[in-house]
Amino acid sequence: MKTTNHYDVLRVTRDAPPEVIRAAYKALSQKWHPDKNSSPEAAATMQAINAAYAVLSNPVERARYDRACEPAWVAPRKQSSYTRAPRPAHERPAARPERRRGTAFEIDEEKLKAGRVIVPPEKPHWLFYIFFPLLAPIDMWLRKRLK
Repeated sequence: MKTTNHYDVLRVTRDAPPEVIRAAYKALSQKWHPDKNSSPEAAATMQAINAAYAVLSNPVERARYDRACEPAWVAPRKQSSYTRAPRPAHERPAARPERRRGTAFEIDEEKLKAGRVIVPPEKPHWLFYIFFPLLAPIDMWLRKRLK
């Protein structure tokens, strides 16, 4: 079973401001409220959402939660019986070009000119994380309506 934390439940990052947490809570509670969602897991999901929001919306509780969960968020280090000396710079393998920033996401120029590609900004505003996922369904709905 996958363990989740309150940030995963609300689908926000650990450094999310209170406004983002509040907006995520509202969106998820509208989706999973048992009065609006008849799925069997709606009640349990809504309880988890409420519990996560109760902790993350209170600055004191959130700080206490962050301190308690800090060891879990630090990546566990692999225990090894030996350590390897670092390689000199001239022996290090070259970085793969597909892993460099900006080259892994190619944009078709024709689609871009036609307005069929939504390109995220370099450093998005926090509202971007809330509204950008909504753009694709809206775009698809508009395309069907305009045909």
